[in-house]
Amino acid sequence: MLVRRGISYYKLSYAATCILQNPGCKFYATNKWVSSDPTFPTDGAILPGGGACVAALQTAVGREPDAIIGKPNQALLQTILSTHSLDPSRTCMVGDRLSTDIEFGRRGGLYTLLVMTGCTSYEEKAAIADEFQRPDFFVEDVNVLNLLAATST
Repeated sequence: MLVRRGISYYKLSYAATCILQNPGCKFYATNKWVSSDPTFPTDGAILPGGGACVAALQTAVGREPDAIIGKPNQALLQTILSTHSLDPSRTCMVGDRLSTDIEFGRRGGLYTLLVMTGCTSYEEKAAIADEFQRPDFFVEDVNVLNLLAATST
């Protein structure tokens, strides 16, 4: 299940119908837990996130997803690393959500950079209890990366 801004009741209904009426139909989700991905960041509006949409579909079909394939799933990371011949010790995961982006990188042995212009508040950052959600670095805005890149060449 891929969540985009165009998610609708019709699309959720169609997904549920496909799963229920096709015995071999697999139910793959990017996020399982509403708590890890409850909202989708936008300017001035709150939209249901991947976890919230998966929860709605899971409730409609009465079963768990067959597999969770999005962040922080490590199978996804291993595929990315091997496909692009990346060295985890020289790779940095940049993201705005502690429970998906930062945990994804930390569990995979990557450096992690939290961007404060997205989902995570300063209060949440200060109260991190889970070591896998503690970023190595943080920046106020992703544009800082552009400045660093421009000055490093």
